[in-house]
Amino acid sequence: STTYISGEMEKPYDLIHNIRMKVSDLMGHCVVNTPFDENEPIEVDECYPYFETGNGPNFNYKRSIYSERCAMVVSFVQRNGICKAFVRQEKNVHEVKNLFLDYAPKGNTYYTDSSNLYLFLQYNGFDKHAVVNHKKGEFARGIVHTNTVEGFNSYIKTCLHRILKGVTFERMQSYLNNLSFNLSFDNHSSYEAFDLILKSLPPF
Repeated sequence: STTYISGEMEKPYDLIHNIRMKVSDLMGHCVVNTPFDENEPIEVDECYPYFETGNGPNFNYKRSIYSERCAMVVSFVQRNGICKAFVRQEKNVHEVKNLFLDYAPKGNTYYTDSSNLYLFLQYNGFDKHAVVNHKKGEFARGIVHTNTVEGFNSYIKTCLHRILKGVTFERMQSYLNNLSFNLSFDNHSSYEAFDLILKSLPPF
């Protein structure tokens, strides 16, 4: 059977998929509007999942800013707390800087690797910034590390590459919203999670 949505005929599978995307967008709205704990550090790291273009088989994962099928995902993660992930099609400092200015509170401490993408932090009001230098074999210095966010990014790539077999760039943010919500509120029941979504919505 078929169902009419907005005057268009859609197959049941397409209808279900579109509903899932809408729910994922609501999850993303909830996560984005959930504030970080101001007393906990935030780990930040980027990863480069490939996406499906519809023009043939997916390329294998390729960590390269020159790969036309690689998107940049920047993740903000608090240990045992909120996870937020944002996709951008280009890897550049301007995109990362805008994400920090839009979504990152300046009072928190940030842990990143030594990538040039984060050099702007000290000049834009993000004074509490600690770096681990992976190039020199440094992966942790006491409590300073990015292991949590790197684990989250690995989870993202596993879901997008191996489970979903690649998604289009246009739909990648919806999937990231779903993954971020599930990990951010994994200790909540389904009813509590649904209530969080409702409370995050603007008044009608």
